[in-house]
Formats: sequence, structure tokens, C-alpha cells
Amino acid sequence: MDDAVGAKQQALFADETVLRYHPKAFERLGSKGSAVIILNSTLRRIESEASLSSENRVIAEKISDALVPYEKPGLIYSGVTMEHGGRLILVNIQTKAEPYGLRKESETRRDDNLIQEILCWQKKNTNFKAVLVTKNFYRRMLARSCGIEAEDYQYDRIASLYNTVVELRLLSPKADAIIQRVNEMREPKIIPEDMVFEATQNEIRLFPNHCCILNHESGYQISAIYKKQQGVFAVTPRFFASEKIRRVAPRNMHQDFFYQMLLEPEIRVVAAIGGAGSGKTLLPMQAGYELFWQKKYCELLVVRPMNELGDVVGTLPGTKERKISPWKTPIFDALVEILGCDDDDEADLFSYDGVSIPKPVISVLDRGIVRIEPTSYLQGCTARRAFMFVDEAQNTTSEVMETLATRIGKGSKLVITGDIKQVRNPKASSLINGMVHLIEEFRGMDEFGHIALIKSERDEVVEKMLIRFHR
Repeated sequence: MDDAVGAKQQALFADETVLRYHPKAFERLGSKGSAVIILNSTLRRIESEASLSSENRVIAEKISDALVPYEKPGLIYSGVTMEHGGRLILVNIQTKAEPYGLRKESETRRDDNLIQEILCWQKKNTNFKAVLVTKNFYRRMLARSCGIEAEDYQYDRIASLYNTVVELRLLSPKADAIIQRVNEMREPKIIPEDMVFEATQNEIRLFPNHCCILNHESGYQISAIYKKQQGVFAVTPRFFASEKIRRVAPRNMHQDFFYQMLLEPEIRVVAAIGGAGSGKTLLPMQAGYELFWQKKYCELLVVRPMNELGDVVGTLPGTKERKISPWKTPIFDALVEILGCDDDDEADLFSYDGVSIPKPVISVLDRGIVRIEPTSYLQGCTARRAFMFVDEAQNTTSEVMETLATRIGKGSKLVITGDIKQVRNPKASSLINGMVHLIEEFRGMDEFGHIALIKSERDEVVEKMLIRFHR
């Protein structure tokens, strides 16, 4: 063991609270070269609690999937080298009734047993510094009282989902050359990555299609999307700052980035997280409708989970279309705004699947330009040359999202939007749902783009409400 870990390395013990919070936490902990130890008792606790709820079962499966690649000879004794550094070691410790500073009667307590095992390991491996990594405050206090160093797992998964725009400060004189290049170029405007990195003089980790704001000391700003494969920054048009040629157009910088990714055919999968009124439904509907008339796609396929808000009303009568009509209403509302029907107060309304909507919207639906389906009916389907838009994706499970994502065929685009603060599916949570699963797994792909829509444009009072609800 000593030779495997190294005399001066830390031995980081990751408990079940860390693994439940972030199933691949051991990889992140080991990225600085530390040895990461997972106790057998920790895995047993995770497995035993998997049957208590569907959410625990999903988390247990994710942890298991994360560990499978490291299931190699040596995992239990000497450890296995991880992808980003460090070694992963699975340790099985049989403790006896030795107090090690703990009360004898508390041996059966889960937290005390965990500390007991770490103390046993530390006693046999005196050349190593055992550190307990846990999200549990009581465990950290208990460990420190017994002479074990303890720390919180510092990784904000929610922040990582929302920190999607990077601001880069450009330094003169190389920054002046970048601005001159952008001003002199015609569309599409691109900046070689070497020019940007030399002007920033910082080490920056950017994902493919990362949204960036290049700031000059004069106050001049350039918004661009990083094209890692081509080695360039593609300057994005200012949709919200230009003359509005569309009825629905971006109103802020984040919506601008989102709309640009929606229009780019090279970005095959786009995900957006946003609150009420952030444009996460309206902008994909506008982009899909616009691209249909440009003959880029054959249809706009809208997919929505059928999760109710509040009381369950039960199964609705009628055909499939009538059963799912309540879940179509937000899409109908978006089409009303896109087609300009909301400007005509005297527009005639007609019944369509039990919902009253203007005739132009009915025409778009009857002609097959827009098709609305629940997630339940897409098993085995293939969307060819379709702009496929999954709305309210926070209410899908990881399994459902994997099924939906793999429906797109040749020439199709997949757009995923949702609000992780409004999960209504009992099998999902703010961090355990299909949308978060897709973002965390696809981040780093050349065909994937991700943006957080942080501002509500619905009404000023809605923006104030969101700030107070989530402060």
C-alpha cells in the first residue's frame, strides 16, 4: 500500500455523501495526484439505500457506472490510475471494538463506524495523511475531534451548470489588433485562438462552443463562440442590438448566444437552463419555425413530459390528442406570439383538441410544420431532418433523456431546455434529472453547446419574484 500511494501523498476518503452529490467525485479529487480511497462499507451503504426510493436507485446506478471503468486487477490493494491523475483504491476494513478515542457504545452508529475504519487504516499506514472528504458537517466535526483532517467537497454542480459565459480581458497592444480585425472583416467574422490567448495572457480552459465575452480596456466588447476543433473564436451577430426583423428576437447577451447556437447547423445538440420568462421555450420555437421556412428542416418536433403541477387530475378522456392537449398550451402560446396573432384582439378563435386558438396557429399544426408529442410515444422513432425541441427537460429521468437524445437522425438538431428549480417529476431532482445528465455527459463534445439564461424578460415583477424566491 505504501509504495502505491506514496509517502507524502494525501489519502482522501470519499464517503457516500460525496458520491451521491457527484458520482464522479473520485476523479476530480484525484486530479491533483492524490490517492482516493473508497471504503467497502461506503459502497454497501449506497447499495442498501438504493431500495428506499427511485432517486436513490438512480444515484446508485450512476455511482456504479462511474466505477465500472476502474474495475481492474489491483483496485482493492494497490489501486488503479485514474484518467486525470491520482489513484483509486477500494479498501475493506474489519474493525474491532477498539475505541480509538470514540465512545464504545457508539460503535454501531454509522458516522462513528466510518471514523473507526479510517483510524484503523491510519494506524497501519503511518506514512500517509488520511483526510475525510464529506458533505456531512457532523462527520467533519467528529473526524477532527478524533485527530483526522476533514474537508467539505468543494464542487458546486449547480454553479457549473450556470457558469456558461466566460469573460476574457484583452490586454493592449494585441487587443487592438483583434478589434481592428473584427471591424474590418465581413460576416462571418472569426478570430484565431492564438490571437485571443496571447492577448489575455492567462491559461484558460474552454470547452467546444463555449460562449465568451472579450473585453477591451476601452469598454469595447466582442461576443464570440469558441470553435475548438477549428481553433477560432466565431464572433456572434448582435441579434438583440440590431433592427428587429423577427417578431421574436433575443433581448440580452445570453439569449443572443442561445439563438446563435440554435441557428448553427454544426452544433447538433443545444442545452439551455433558465427560469420563468428567460426565453427557453419561445426562442427555440422561433428558431425552429424560421429554419423550417429556410428549408433546413422538414418539421419542428416539440417533445414535452406530461408532469402535472400540484394536484393530479388523473387520466383525461378522449383521443391521444385530447389527452395531451393541456400540455400543448405553452407551445400554442409561443406560436401565437411568433405568428403575431396576439396583436389582433379581434382574431377569431377555433377549437383545436379542446383548446381555443387562432386560425393561423391551426394552419401551422395541420400542415405538419409543428408536431407536438409527449415523451411516452417516441420509443423506437427516428427524427429525420427535424428540429427536435425537448421542453421542460428537467422533468425527464436520465434513462428517458438517453432515449430522446438518440432519436435524432441524419440532418436533425436536438434542443433541450428546462429549469432545474422547477422539477415536478417524483423520480427526478434538481441535480438528478435527464437534462443535467445530458449536459454533464455531453460537455466537451464538438457538436454540443450549453448556455444558462439568467435573466427573465417576461416582466420586471417576474424578475423580482425570481430573485426573492431563490435568494
